[in-house]
Amino acid sequence: MQIRELKPVNEQLIYTLDINPGSEQLVLGQQGDDSGNPRLSLWALEELRMLRAIDSERYGLIRAARFSPDGKKLAYINGNMALHIYNLETQEKRTPELAGQYVKWLAYARRAERFVTAGSSTQVWDAAQLRVIWQPEGQTPPTDRSEPPGTASLSPDGKRVAVAGLKPGRIEVFDVETGRTLQSLEGAPDAVRWVSYCPRERYLAAIDWYARGTHLWDLSTGGKHLPKIFKAQSGSFWSLSFHPDDELLAIGMLTGFVLLVSLTDGALVFHQRLHNGRVHDIAFSPDGKRLVSGGEDGVACVCDLDAPES
Repeated sequence: MQIRELKPVNEQLIYTLDINPGSEQLVLGQQGDDSGNPRLSLWALEELRMLRAIDSERYGLIRAARFSPDGKKLAYINGNMALHIYNLETQEKRTPELAGQYVKWLAYARRAERFVTAGSSTQVWDAAQLRVIWQPEGQTPPTDRSEPPGTASLSPDGKRVAVAGLKPGRIEVFDVETGRTLQSLEGAPDAVRWVSYCPRERYLAAIDWYARGTHLWDLSTGGKHLPKIFKAQSGSFWSLSFHPDDELLAIGMLTGFVLLVSLTDGALVFHQRLHNGRVHDIAFSPDGKRLVSGGEDGVACVCDLDAPES
């Protein structure tokens, strides 16, 4: 494995990142700095060269940035907790009107024109028409913006949505078309920082809001997978990403460490401190050959997994 460092001119923390499924592009979302350097920027992943500044507001944090499945659009949440859709070809930006007051979480389906947002409410969107097509009934909105949102993830085909925070200790899985509850996954944290389907829909992973553990479910049975490894009170986990073949789970920690864990037996494949401070976001490239992490230190680490150490 070869590890390269990307250090943007903006030295503030990297809070969110994503790799374009349609090209070798990387997006970085940061805290704004006093000089007006980019807080949302597009990079060539191979050369680690900045291609474009998308947002250069001096203040505020980019909370989430995610590429659409076709790689042509970028959805992001700015410091005002508003949702924006940026067209990478035309460089035009749309700001959908929200039914709720704000958003704090954003995730696309991997193979469908749908995304889910969470904040004052949890909603599944038709990405092409930018309209809400599903939201849970009877959801109680947080009383203030500092409370954890009802984090959610769409299945790869966009037909199911897993929502945390609706019921204590459970993640509820709904059919987006009918609204019917399909699964109720037990043993979840009451408040969830991160929830994600794996690419082949074998597993669902969640991280406790207060970093008190990572949980993993086998979706074929609804039971916990590798419960001795992935459990409450198991460590300072902060972010995660599934490898495209579902064989590995990458985890970013509060301590700056990045882990690679085998989903077959729980073996630790890689364990190294790459950042000073917490690892806010982490992502595999679509071919699984690269892993990128972004940290509190304002550095993005690009791990070329197949390359020999130099």
